[in-house]
Amino acid sequence: MKEKEIKIRSKEFWVNIIDFLQQYWALIEESDDTAQATVYFIHEGSGVFSNMKFESKDIATKALMQNGFKKFNDPLENFETFLSPPIEPYYTVQYKSGDLMAS
Repeated sequence: MKEKEIKIRSKEFWVNIIDFLQQYWALIEESDDTAQATVYFIHEGSGVFSNMKFESKDIATKALMQNGFKKFNDPLENFETFLSPPIEPYYTVQYKSGDLMAS
C-alpha cells in the first residue's frame, strides 16, 4: 500500500544485495541546518520502508558499510551493468512488521 510521498534530494545510492535479484537501497540525506544526516532505506519498487538518523554523514556512511552496503557507482563493483536504482517518486510503505516508516 502506497502512503505519503517522500522528497529526497540525494542521488548518491548505496546498495546491499540481499539475495538473488533482491536489493536494499539507501540514500543519505544531509540536514540543511545541522551536521546530522538521515539514511532512507528503499526497496527496488521505490518504497521507503525505514529511516535512521545519524550525527553526521560520515557516521551514516560508516554504518552503511558495516552493514554490507556499497556505493552504487563504485567502479570496482560495476553495479550499473546489472542493477538499476529505484526511481522517484519515493513513498512510505508498510514493512513486514506492519509498522509504517517514521517520518
